[in-house]
Amino acid sequence: MPRHHPAHLLLALAAASALLWPKPSGGRRAATSLESQRRRAADRLDSAATSLETFKPSEVFQGGFHDNDKAVRRARRRAQDRVAVAYHAAKREGLAPTFDSEDANLDDVEDFERRTGFDLRAFDVLTGESGDDRRVAAHEAGHLLASYALGVPAVDCTLTPFDALWQNKVGGLDRAAPASAFCDGALQDALSSGEDSELVDRYAVVIAAGAAAEALEYGRARLHAHDERILVSLFREDYRRKRRAALARAVEIVGARQAALQRLTAHLLQFRGRSIGATMLVIDDESYQPSDLLTATRRQVSSLFAPLLAFAAAPPAYASEWPEFDAIREELKGAGTGGLAFMQQKIAAKDYGELREFTKQWDLDFRKAVLGKARKAMPKGPDRDRAVLVANAVTFDLIGINKAIRNIGNEDDAEARRWFDTLVDDIRDYLTLEPKGPRPPPEG
Repeated sequence: MPRHHPAHLLLALAAASALLWPKPSGGRRAATSLESQRRRAADRLDSAATSLETFKPSEVFQGGFHDNDKAVRRARRRAQDRVAVAYHAAKREGLAPTFDSEDANLDDVEDFERRTGFDLRAFDVLTGESGDDRRVAAHEAGHLLASYALGVPAVDCTLTPFDALWQNKVGGLDRAAPASAFCDGALQDALSSGEDSELVDRYAVVIAAGAAAEALEYGRARLHAHDERILVSLFREDYRRKRRAALARAVEIVGARQAALQRLTAHLLQFRGRSIGATMLVIDDESYQPSDLLTATRRQVSSLFAPLLAFAAAPPAYASEWPEFDAIREELKGAGTGGLAFMQQKIAAKDYGELREFTKQWDLDFRKAVLGKARKAMPKGPDRDRAVLVANAVTFDLIGINKAIRNIGNEDDAEARRWFDTLVDDIRDYLTLEPKGPRPPPEG
């Protein structure tokens, strides 16, 4: 038999390997590389923003920082500079090309209504819809989009206190929300010195942009009282004229970026501001395709799961002195809202797609509605006080399930089952608090 040189054998093996396990095409490699680059940039932004948590970024635009310790002030400014550096690094890498691409230019838009026909009185109409999840997300997306375009580094966005609790943000349920936070060190210097009025104008446009996004999306908007107070503090003189100019400029900036506004709103609804880096980098990421299910508002999620989320207030199959606790018993039997049965089925099947959003919704539909109603029916006393603690434990059980399945492709099945079992135990524990004996007559 002819002898083959080792190098020839290696070449043959390499050829066979190429046929059996072809390498990703150039397009796929480029897409994977870009995605990895985007993740690294988002991680840098998150790390820089997290370094500001010590200085309570949620207090930005609520009076600023008034710490007299020079060392603390220097540390805070270093942390804020780190955030700005992370944004500009993403811009240099081509991941944030439109970051810091606009100026405030308030003096150039005083004839805005005449040029555009847009009636700024739309900002003074109270719609009563500000609590809608999608509207809140659009409002916060407007703030973030304008801050991005104007080069004002955003460091946080929280839609609800409940999101803050689920994401382990500082303050948890006590965190002010909905709210977005920005680096304001340079702004404080500008306000103190009376210099750099253009920077003050930038921040004013950022504040006005929440209402601008609402106006563009819904035709009318509400300039929230908190935003109004900030504009008053920024424009100490000539307030009314500058306010209208800031609103007009905000409409121009956000209106020119409506595709980005839609992406950003969808991302906030899908990921709830969990990563400020990923949130902000989606502005220029035209490849982002949100999930139809995960971008649904909580109201839409409720309708999707309507068979499972029927109100537990419906009369149970049997009646007792305490029907509020009958509803809890029905839940443990697989009836009631159907939430326990649904979660058990999904965890057993390792089908976590719908479950990630469902755990959040069910905290409202069961813990707050059903357990809350049972507690209110209880007479005052130690058991009623303990009911608060057990209901809180139910919330933390749901958070535990959500955390166990949060990382797509890397879910912890055992941990999800453990938290589900703990959830069932806590609901059973709540049942032990059911008052004994006949129901007393209502007070008063």
